[in-house]
Amino acid sequence: MTTETKPAVDADLLVDAAGLLSELAHDPQDGRSAVSELQGRHAEHRLHLIVDEEAYDGSVHRALIVRQADGLTLSLSAAAEPGLPWPLRGVVRAREFDLLAVNGMRVPVAEALACIDGMFDDRKLMRTLVDSCLIRQALEEQPVDVSPALLQQTADAFRRGKNLYSAEAMRAWLADRSLSQERFAELIADLARTRALRRRVVGGEVDDWFVSNRQELAVITAAWVAGADQAIAGQLEADPLGALVQARRDGRDGGVSEWRVGELSDGLRALATAVPGAATRIDLDSPALAVVLDRREPVLDEATRDGVERRLFDRWLAERRRIAHVQWFWGNEARTDRATEG
Repeated sequence: MTTETKPAVDADLLVDAAGLLSELAHDPQDGRSAVSELQGRHAEHRLHLIVDEEAYDGSVHRALIVRQADGLTLSLSAAAEPGLPWPLRGVVRAREFDLLAVNGMRVPVAEALACIDGMFDDRKLMRTLVDSCLIRQALEEQPVDVSPALLQQTADAFRRGKNLYSAEAMRAWLADRSLSQERFAELIADLARTRALRRRVVGGEVDDWFVSNRQELAVITAAWVAGADQAIAGQLEADPLGALVQARRDGRDGGVSEWRVGELSDGLRALATAVPGAATRIDLDSPALAVVLDRREPVLDEATRDGVERRLFDRWLAERRRIAHVQWFWGNEARTDRATEG
């Protein structure tokens, strides 16, 4: 008796992919729209087009990476004359103007010059470069529609974030960075696409996350004074403002600060459950006392929703980063590996 087994390769996808590569090899074009159309016909799989230009003669080689739903990954490539086929190009070939590649997508040094200095000592900056590649790949695999309203909202939010409330301030900001109006429009369009991607990826999870984790978003306002003796505690409880004034006179640190409960450090964790008005021991790099003046419970308004979306999107990016194949063409492994750790 024989047992029928399911083919490991999706034959229809293979034929369509070969046809697409053949078409691109003989009729050079951007290719992204064609790959998006093919992705739509085979939505259960993931497709990624890699375009490799030979620096010496300008010849182009195209490869299509097909990650099937069952875990099998196929690599198809095509090169028309005078292009070099893949075996003659080498498995990994870094060009002098490439900085890194994430899942085969390369970032030229020219795009990262503004943040090269000290980059390999800045884990957050390295992650930003990797994440930008992952976002671009996700948008290529599943493009998003950006409405004029979303573009306007993104531009308004960007200007508010940079305190650019007048046309003069906007022009000065652009001139200081040698940005044209066209390049700024491209920047806003990129941000809007990322915002649309974020909403598509995590939008349905926001309400449930807020219900389960809303206490993390509560905001605590507290008056604090350096020192931990009982006299300071009594002053803070009786007259917080007077205690702060007296601390200044005595040459001690003090102030009024706000923290979100979910962002409290270990030294401030006691404030999460502190009774308002009661002196609580905290640690701000040295012993201190604080009294909670106010605790604001969160509401799921537009600003809070945006913040929750960003948290969930960061979690999504962290998972993509964990499984990504990242190649750095500069730096050393001891430093660059930190970008995808944790």
